[in-house]
Amino acid sequence: MKVRDLLTDESKWCKHVFNGPNGSHCLVGAILVCYDHIAEKRLVIQHIFRYLGLSAIAGTSSSITVWNDNATFAEVRALVEELDI
Repeated sequence: MKVRDLLTDESKWCKHVFNGPNGSHCLVGAILVCYDHIAEKRLVIQHIFRYLGLSAIAGTSSSITVWNDNATFAEVRALVEELDI
């Protein structure tokens, strides 16, 4: 499964928590659910850093969380589609 298969509409996406009480997920929460191996998770996070213009050296998944919490669902969905994650 990919993030795009999980975050199919705004009701399945959330802010401020990895996993919402209604089964929704933020971007990082969706990555944790969709990718089993740590190497896959790291690769996806590196792609997101590049897409957002963040430094992979200084960045952590928390910088992606901050972006998620300030984004719209349309922006998150565009990122997911563009990166094919």
